[in-house]
Amino acid sequence: MNRFWVGCIVISGFFMAFILSANTAGAAEKGQDNGRMTLRASKAQLAAFVKDASLDDTSIIMLNLLKYREQAKYPEGFNAEPCSGKQAYERYAQGARETLKAIGARAVWKGKVEGILIGPEGEYWDDVILVQYPSRKIFLKMVKSDDYKKASVHRTAALEDSRLICTDELMNFVSKKSQ
Repeated sequence: MNRFWVGCIVISGFFMAFILSANTAGAAEKGQDNGRMTLRASKAQLAAFVKDASLDDTSIIMLNLLKYREQAKYPEGFNAEPCSGKQAYERYAQGARETLKAIGARAVWKGKVEGILIGPEGEYWDDVILVQYPSRKIFLKMVKSDDYKKASVHRTAALEDSRLICTDELMNFVSKKSQ
């Protein structure tokens, strides 16, 4: 994928994240999410996603914004070697990679965040990942699978904060030949 267009996608993702974080700031002030960092979908977010999944079978790209913990935080009693959040995320990625392949999904791009041009002061992300799924239905099938659930323990241990933003393709600037 041409670096210019990938950059455009990432910048638009940051803009969306800024809008989403600005919209949720008021909710936190009202005590609706208690100011917690976001690692899982709320019931309302999941319900909307499930409803949308029943409507179509079009490909989606999930924009992942990741902030790693300094030290991974596994559940009490979970048997894992102590490691950094980034290392724990790699454990998750190793487990998720096979699941992605099996369902026809693929990681499209991963980049290290070098800075935020537009966004709330003090907000930062470590990495950005774009993952393409054949459809919302396939994404839901993946997150319900036992293999994914087993790997996701590492994701939760790894991350201090995250955003998972579902995008539909509006325009493809890259021809199939160049992929």
